[in-house]
Amino acid sequence: MLPFMLDTTTSPRAFGPRGMLLGLALLTSISAVISACDAAPSARTCSTASDCPRGQQCLDRVCRPSSATTDAGTSDAPSTDPTRVTSIRVEPETSTLEASGSEVTQALTVFAVQADGVERAVPGALFVLGAGPVGRMDGATFRSPGTVGGRAIVSVTLAIGGDVFRANATIVVSVSRSEVGAGVPDDIAARFAAATTDADPALVPNVLHPLAGAVMPLNVATPSVQWTPFAAVAGEVVRVRMTRPHASVTAYVAAADPFDHSLLLGRDAWRTMAESDAGEPIVVEVDRLVPREGGDVLSGSSPLTFRTMRGSLFGKVYFWDLNQGRTETIDPVAGARDVTVPAPAAAPSGSRCVACHTVSRDGRWLYGRREDGAAMQFDLTSSLAGDPSPMRHAPAFTRMLAGTFDPTSSMLVGMADSWAGPMVVVDAATGADLGIAGLPNPVSFPSWSPMGGTIAFAGNASVHPSDGHPVDGDIFVMPRTSESPLAFGAPTMLHDGASLAGAPEGGTCDTHPVWSPDEQRLVFQHGPRAFSFVPGSTDVPSGALYAMQPDGANLVRLDNFAGGPAAASAYFPTFAPYITNEADGHRYYWVAFYSRRDYGNDRAGARGLRQLWVGAIDADAAAGDPSFVPYWLPGQDRTVHNIAAYWAPEPCRPTGVGCSTSSECCSDLCDPDADVCAPPPEEMCRRDGETCGSTEDCCGEAECVGNVCIGPPS
Repeated sequence: MLPFMLDTTTSPRAFGPRGMLLGLALLTSISAVISACDAAPSARTCSTASDCPRGQQCLDRVCRPSSATTDAGTSDAPSTDPTRVTSIRVEPETSTLEASGSEVTQALTVFAVQADGVERAVPGALFVLGAGPVGRMDGATFRSPGTVGGRAIVSVTLAIGGDVFRANATIVVSVSRSEVGAGVPDDIAARFAAATTDADPALVPNVLHPLAGAVMPLNVATPSVQWTPFAAVAGEVVRVRMTRPHASVTAYVAAADPFDHSLLLGRDAWRTMAESDAGEPIVVEVDRLVPREGGDVLSGSSPLTFRTMRGSLFGKVYFWDLNQGRTETIDPVAGARDVTVPAPAAAPSGSRCVACHTVSRDGRWLYGRREDGAAMQFDLTSSLAGDPSPMRHAPAFTRMLAGTFDPTSSMLVGMADSWAGPMVVVDAATGADLGIAGLPNPVSFPSWSPMGGTIAFAGNASVHPSDGHPVDGDIFVMPRTSESPLAFGAPTMLHDGASLAGAPEGGTCDTHPVWSPDEQRLVFQHGPRAFSFVPGSTDVPSGALYAMQPDGANLVRLDNFAGGPAAASAYFPTFAPYITNEADGHRYYWVAFYSRRDYGNDRAGARGLRQLWVGAIDADAAAGDPSFVPYWLPGQDRTVHNIAAYWAPEPCRPTGVGCSTSSECCSDLCDPDADVCAPPPEEMCRRDGETCGSTEDCCGEAECVGNVCIGPPS
């Protein structure tokens, strides 16, 4: 028995953010007392080396031979003491906990292993578990809420006799959940297990959504599982299974008409799948149980896999609902949709249609153009209730047809008069043309870079004589050479649209260039036209997205976004303002775009309609197509056409703007004395992708761009 006992209820969390360092310091000081007790009877206690006999030094307040050291678990001094501790081990070293949504625990015991092989349980160890959703340490007890599966590694540290020993324990949490719909028999699980398999292709319910190989962020709203519709018989039940290495969810639904042949898991069940083993494939299987006279028959789909990653996305997506003629907003986490501006001021004709919208990079300002040519802007951090909805400035005629904000939200750049007209820069506060001379003409869809130093645009643009839509263009960049007075340098062509005339989508029209948040990629659309329709016709022009470096190098077609190497249905890209950090040091960009590709089946999904999709791009891919199969953005009205997505952070209040709570502030602190948003202390720095009030809020070398911390390129 050790003569000195420690309180094993002390948790590293009690020491705050520096718990590991403080805990080790505590153990080191305690080891001095332990070492005095473990020393041989003739050992002399000491304060300094002068208290020790010649040839000895004072280590941990005990006189020891000068050759002795206190490295972790080692000593150069020869010892024949059979009770000397040589290592520690944790019991159980590996354990598996089965959970179904309720808390499960595992107590850990630390044993000191002596030179003579004798083991003894010892208190006082420091238990540390890396951050994650699987569980936490409460002293020597691991606790899991039982909702997220995965593998947890517990690091154990113990100081004995001047030595520091370390060991690990592995705890696996395996979560299984089930959902049973209305009208499903109580014995359904047993009936599925006993059913006879029938592989008749006519019975197989092929999974149509999620798409095979799709990649989603960790916090994506619950995706709909859809399969090919079939003629259900009385008493038929469908089983949907999702599995990951350490998690499974099984849902049963009665296939009674009316039935749209889809399933939306409950929030808790989906969270189990999304957060367990993030990055690993999720396997989806859909099975039919058909009652027959001779017994139940089981027919199952082929397994389909998709993934949720480690990174999360936030903010809001602003898009154009073509059927309603208005801008709408989707929260991609909750999958909730709302009308952005309830009652914009009406034009003289009575129309309230405000189109050609764009959103500032900080998510605060929405710009749009009314049908009579009036520019209109709305503050998204304020209530837009009332009729008319309050505006940044009075409706003012503008030549600018469509444009984008600079990073300060003080200016917009766009094209004037037509879809391929002269470039103009306007004052965002008033909508007035700033009259910058020498800008290129004709251009389409200019895009201001996140840092504000460059503008990308489609130059050499020309339009179809019958409808005025762009049918030709090349990608250019133009540097800003002066901020005051505002001036720009000569444009440089990065890509010739005619060079892709032989691509699957055909055409010579490069258009819609957009910047990645770190300015290391440009993505643009290519095809025969800038839009996916031809006025007065049922024709559907093809479109595909391409990525390249900002100098034009490493051009690559994003085949997964288009629907495959030979497919061509991807239009109007926009980057999310976040870059997520994934496994193996890779970073992912996320791009929203619209497509006419099929979404699910014809009952629960959409066929042939323009809908919004989101896809990931590996920012660190060495070669080849860096894109992944996209996912349908939850929350859309699947019965209408949705286009022109702009993704911005949740609108927040910058430094110095009045506030009532910190949640309203970009910097997350509302000064209680001044009631204004204020930068947080340095130790509360914001990480890449988090909102900020200024660069001082961001960790390391990251800059605050559009109220989002953006780190330097790796």
